[in-house]
Amino acid sequence: MPQAKLGVVVALLSEAKALGLRAPKPGLNDGRPGLLIHVSGIGETAAAMAAEVLVDRGCQALLSFGTAGGLAAALESGDVVVPSQVMFMDGHYVDTDHAWRARLVAACAQADIALVDGRLLTTRQTLLNAGIKYLAHTQSQAVAVDQESSAIADVAAAHGLPFLAVRAIVDDAEASLPLAV
Repeated sequence: MPQAKLGVVVALLSEAKALGLRAPKPGLNDGRPGLLIHVSGIGETAAAMAAEVLVDRGCQALLSFGTAGGLAAALESGDVVVPSQVMFMDGHYVDTDHAWRARLVAACAQADIALVDGRLLTTRQTLLNAGIKYLAHTQSQAVAVDQESSAIADVAAAHGLPFLAVRAIVDDAEASLPLAV
């Protein structure tokens, strides 16, 4: 496989399809030239392993892409969060790449696409109801929650690579999710 400039970690096949892959499969997928997409599965461990594979394949930057739950009351389903920080439940956080984020924000503003800033919290389990989401928001000051981004950020930091996260809100702060999720 040729060396890729950008490595993207997604947890779900549907997230890979949102990046334009017609028939994604679990594991490594070739995107456009200079792009590798790794469908990792859900969770920090799977995401970290996928990020390490992308680094081993020569990726020079890592992107966490996919969906997230809303924690801030102002967020609605469909809003896109591009956080300035990602945070673990223990309070440790990693900054996203400021210059890369600024370029993306500027490009989206020119296309009249609004992006949300703030902190993205990574948890080990899905936050299933409004009460748990409210508690997570007040304790972390995060605007959204996922299960992968901070692990990918840690891998990027360990290798001195730029990192960014792009997450679309699927359930707002008031939404309760079924246990099957």
